[in-house]
Amino acid sequence: MKASGLKIFMTTLLLTSTVIWLKIDHRTELEGSLKPISQRRNLVTKQEYKDLCLKNASNSTDLGFAEDFVPYADTIGEYIKNFSDYKDKHNDKIYDIIVNENDDEVRPLVLDLFAPFIVFAIFGIITLIAWLFYSICCCKPCCCCKSTNRNESLCSCKGVSCLIFLIATVLIVVGAVIGFIFSSDLPKEIDNLECALLKFYTEFKYGDDKTSSPRWIGLSGIISTLDDVSSGLDQVFQNSQGSFSDTSSISNSRSGYYNLLDAKYNENRGATTRNPNPSGSSGSVTPAFIQTWGPTSESSTALGQIKIEYDTTIDGSVSLINQFDAATQEINKQIVFGKNSLDSARKDLEPLEAEFEKIEIDYIDEFRNYKDDVMEVLEIVFIALFAVEVVLSIIYFLFAWMFVSCDKSGLRIVSHVAWHIITLITIPMFIIGSLFGLLGTAFIYMAPFMEILLSPEGMATFIGSTEVIYLDTCLNKGGNLKDVVFTDTSYIDDFDRFYNISFQLDGIGDQILETTDSRVVTQYKDLYTKMDSDIALAVGTDGNAPNQVIADLTTYTSDSIDGSRLGSCGSTTDDFWVSSQSSCPTSFNYITSGDPTAELGNSNCLNVREWTGSSASTRYQSRPTCDNIDTPGTVSNFVTSLNNYGDDASPILNNLKIDLDEINNSYANVAGRLRGDFERASRIYDPILDILKSISGENGLFNLLNCKFLADDIGITLEVIGDAGPVCVRVGAMLAVISLLNWFTLFCGLIYIFRTITSKNSGEALVENKPEDK
Repeated sequence: MKASGLKIFMTTLLLTSTVIWLKIDHRTELEGSLKPISQRRNLVTKQEYKDLCLKNASNSTDLGFAEDFVPYADTIGEYIKNFSDYKDKHNDKIYDIIVNENDDEVRPLVLDLFAPFIVFAIFGIITLIAWLFYSICCCKPCCCCKSTNRNESLCSCKGVSCLIFLIATVLIVVGAVIGFIFSSDLPKEIDNLECALLKFYTEFKYGDDKTSSPRWIGLSGIISTLDDVSSGLDQVFQNSQGSFSDTSSISNSRSGYYNLLDAKYNENRGATTRNPNPSGSSGSVTPAFIQTWGPTSESSTALGQIKIEYDTTIDGSVSLINQFDAATQEINKQIVFGKNSLDSARKDLEPLEAEFEKIEIDYIDEFRNYKDDVMEVLEIVFIALFAVEVVLSIIYFLFAWMFVSCDKSGLRIVSHVAWHIITLITIPMFIIGSLFGLLGTAFIYMAPFMEILLSPEGMATFIGSTEVIYLDTCLNKGGNLKDVVFTDTSYIDDFDRFYNISFQLDGIGDQILETTDSRVVTQYKDLYTKMDSDIALAVGTDGNAPNQVIADLTTYTSDSIDGSRLGSCGSTTDDFWVSSQSSCPTSFNYITSGDPTAELGNSNCLNVREWTGSSASTRYQSRPTCDNIDTPGTVSNFVTSLNNYGDDASPILNNLKIDLDEINNSYANVAGRLRGDFERASRIYDPILDILKSISGENGLFNLLNCKFLADDIGITLEVIGDAGPVCVRVGAMLAVISLLNWFTLFCGLIYIFRTITSKNSGEALVENKPEDK
């Protein structure tokens, strides 16, 4: 992307007050309108943005500033159409102005959008002229507008003017309060606009906050990564000289390994134990760990998972190594072309990085300094403006009323001074209200304007065709710049394939280079060792599974569990049975058979493997006392059956562990032959993975060239601008309304005072009306 194209694009986005004037020199206008800053800020960092915009920001998620913000649209057009204040009734005219460059439509559009507030500006000029006229012609009271009427009723001109005078004064007070409330929203909107600009800038320069691909790692990150990858390709070329070993013998080992697994399944599939359930229908059962031993065709069984591991790790490695060898040869064949492509892309982006820092200095830095200066006085200005307006309006009315009612001629001077000050305040209030209204209207229509400007047809009117392709890809086509940055993607496709295979090999290679043992075999061997000492780990769902039998046993000895059988017993116990002390509930007493009746009646935990049927019967001779349950006999039967099961299961588990050792030896023999190839492969791909793995995962370099974030950030910026529009319009409207009310107070106050003055001056001397007094 050329620097000039980006500059024009950013300028158009930032200078929202120049929405309609398409051909203006933005930089000159901006530099002329902002005061010079002698001390510039340091360049914005990602941390500064987060400190300013993410901390204590209750609306950060809604506005897209939160780190976990999920974009809700795919293109800039979809963002714009989702805005709550989106208005498209003038889109045809805007399209005609931008795309067709029809200057004849500019004036009608400006009038359609801004006419009400232009009228208010004209009112301000009229007010100025009226004040000058009054000051010149009517400085000396009664030199104009004489009247000889002596007595006037409430319905007379003076009475009506007094009533309107009072109502307008009250409305000014109310309007000032409402205007101040509206103006209090402005600082927040300005802060949001600053955050939107900083989000755009920091993400473009430093990258977005996404943890998954596709993503953007920032302009600086892309430039350095392209340079690193170009250098890494040299190391790939140097380290890939030679060939990998012949893997055909490893492939041929597959059938022997599968046969071994099937043999071990057949040897153990018929193993049985005595039934752990004393009330079971059969005397012997197939234990749960044998039921889940095989066959290999079922992926949920132990041997099925061991087979899957071999398929993935051993067979998969052989296939990946062969693919890796071919992919390495492909990128080596075109290494010169590939390095040139990467270097060319890097050189195209380097000027853009430098230009982007100028954008911060020329635009964002200036905006932030100007914003800080304005924010310091904005709230004070509005407080002062509305407070002075209220105070003067009240003073003007009260002193005018007291002058008329109390016959205090000196008070007329105070009213006269207040009248002049209010008039002078009204003039800038009209102008400021018009400016806020114009700015707010421009903000509201910024979204439809940018919708057309950022379409391919609109962008073609102010940037070159290359820049249009870049921006259109970012804003309207998902953001994948791979096909845009590289005109010939054949080498890039080969590189992506090489990287993806390398990433997969690296995952398997880490495992084999760490140990040639089967991880799945090791896991099952550990599990069977634990089952030998804790029979409840042989989990099953039928009534003959030891975990179910132990749970059933506890219902005869504990009154605190669901399903307890001691509900109707006279005296009860709270004994909880387990097959390993580590399974005991916390705060329970651990009781052994050395003192069979200890803590009887309290909350206790007992390990069935440490008790015999006889000692268990002894414990429950005195309690619980139940009419229909022989607790000593029942518990004795349970304990005896469970221990019989445990005694039978132990040698079977030992046999399985011996078989697992044999399986593991066969696996390790094959894996060991792959170690040399993995070591060689890692030397080849490490220079590339070291660069990309931490920032890209499995997706490679070119998923980091996704600029869809531009659509997200510009969409958020336009939403913030759109939200600020109604706030500015409301403030401008209230200032204009208060200015109009000032007109009523000024005009009606004059009538009220002047008719009184002429009445007072002529009432005693005049007996009848004289024509020359008009």
